Amino acid sequence: MRTLCCCLLVLLCTTADAHPGIGIVEDSRGNIFYTDLTHVWRIDPEGRRTIAVRNVHTHELSIDASDALYGEHLWYNGEARNTWGHFVWKRHTDGRIDTVIRAREGFRTDYSFVRDDSGTMYWVERGTKERIMKRTTAGAVTPVHPSRFSGVGWLYATPNGTLYIRDRNTLHRCDPDGTLRMIARVSPHTDYGLLHGLWSDRRGNIYLEDGKQRQVTMVDPHGSVSVFMRSDKGWAPSGGVFAADGTLWLLEYSPQNRVRVRRIATDGKIRIF
Repeated sequence: MRTLCCCLLVLLCTTADAHPGIGIVEDSRGNIFYTDLTHVWRIDPEGRRTIAVRNVHTHELSIDASDALYGEHLWYNGEARNTWGHFVWKRHTDGRIDTVIRAREGFRTDYSFVRDDSGTMYWVERGTKERIMKRTTAGAVTPVHPSRFSGVGWLYATPNGTLYIRDRNTLHRCDPDGTLRMIARVSPHTDYGLLHGLWSDRRGNIYLEDGKQRQVTMVDPHGSVSVFMRSDKGWAPSGGVFAADGTLWLLEYSPQNRVRVRRIATDGKIRIF
């Protein structure tokens, strides 16, 4: 699925620059795109790695139905101003880069990379209690559900519009008809700054990254929780995507801010990029 790893950046401005990237996605041609917070890279089906979008600090990525790739560039304006700025870009399949949102101060509050196949965007509206909002391609903005949350770390939307909400150490599911339920307790941590990516596979399992434990947790469709895999010593997962053939592409980072991608085939063979 092309939109498996489209997640929402929710960190406070004091920590945003230090947070690892989570963006890793696959297009319909089998190309993998991922961020290392300096460039966006492409790994083609033959395993060749090239820079797809140069000099952009983006934590997230999204791909639409036409294989256009979306991301942002986020920067800090220095201690004197103590403000942040961003712009949003779009990469076409022929490599052209367009600006979707021109450079402006602050963080994104009206645009999200968490999307379903219809193009509907989802984001967290912050406050004393948080709520989840959505905007359709027609521009209508409405709450996904009237419930309020206390510490949403990440959102993940499936192609059909089912939304998964990681609220501190719990995972909630909101169906397209608005039915909301908690499906699992997924981590003993309450610091959502330590909990990053969300993605799924074709069998309906949900995968959650836990950087502190250096592991990926799996929640099956019945709500059973298990450790799916662990990263090597010195590395931690931050995002992932299952390719159409079942291969897992796992984005990992180190304490030294190095980034790598592990390709784990269905037969267990591993290749590191």
